[in-house]
Amino acid sequence: MSAYNRYLMVIVATIGLLALSDAVLLQRSAIYLTPAIVADAVRGIAFGAMFFGLSKLLYLGMRRATGALGDASARVSEGLESVGIFLMLFFVFSPANALYMFLAAATQHPLMDGAMAAMDRSIGFNWPAVVEAANSSPLLASVLVATYASVLYQVPLVLIFHASTSGRARFFEFAATLVMDLFMTTTISMLVPTAGAYSYYQLQASSYSHFTAIGGFAHLDTLHQLRSLAPYEFTMRKVIGLVSFPSFHTSLGILVVFALRRTFLFWPAVLVNVAMIAATVPEGGHHFMDVVVGAIIAVVSISLIRWVGREAGTLRELKSA
Repeated sequence: MSAYNRYLMVIVATIGLLALSDAVLLQRSAIYLTPAIVADAVRGIAFGAMFFGLSKLLYLGMRRATGALGDASARVSEGLESVGIFLMLFFVFSPANALYMFLAAATQHPLMDGAMAAMDRSIGFNWPAVVEAANSSPLLASVLVATYASVLYQVPLVLIFHASTSGRARFFEFAATLVMDLFMTTTISMLVPTAGAYSYYQLQASSYSHFTAIGGFAHLDTLHQLRSLAPYEFTMRKVIGLVSFPSFHTSLGILVVFALRRTFLFWPAVLVNVAMIAATVPEGGHHFMDVVVGAIIAVVSISLIRWVGREAGTLRELKSA
């Protein structure tokens, strides 16, 4: 079995595990679903199927082409097929994972922000002082805000890049690490619930005036509603990131850099994602321990997926990346 097929198996198995987890947790939860979730998923799957169909039409239309034209058409056809398969899986994975995140947050287990802050202090990390120092430089704050927001664009850009240049194996290696990392991150957040450093420290607004702190505050109303265990209507149109511990931004930064190894985009990705990971503290409102554990999860995810793909030299490539 090829590495590509094994990566697909990981994604499908993770979706199945998410669906099973959701079904079990829903039985004990006040969260309820809207019919729109199914309709949205069907539309998304149809959108992905369109790309898949286009790839087959292109293949059939150009299958007899030779030389550079034949090579180019085969590459485009394979890229469209990869995008189509990914989108069909994504529009199933996305609601399953989002629901899992909301179910994980719907608990009255005590928040562990005090423990996170204590661990930060034990290694000499003064969270309020770090935020105020970063806030003292408007230029630095602007860079950190911009790189933190870049997470919205990095995943599609990496996927498009690999779909157009690297073939299915690299495309789905990244997709599989992403799915694996998200599942582990959400599961850990259920075991160690936190609200984030901004909620814990309650800084004066002047201490972070050059940051939006969206990552530190935007989720709090939803989090508190879920933790009240009152009935809650789940819809993808109201989904927001709820996970503070571990930091998924940190994980994603490492996954993106690793996904772009041995390409001309590697060093630009390093620069952007070093800044993005640094921004997880003042812009994302993460404790430093969130960042540390997010990095560990990324390394574990990469190692597991590389093992699944039976690729040699994992540790060497991790070091070089």
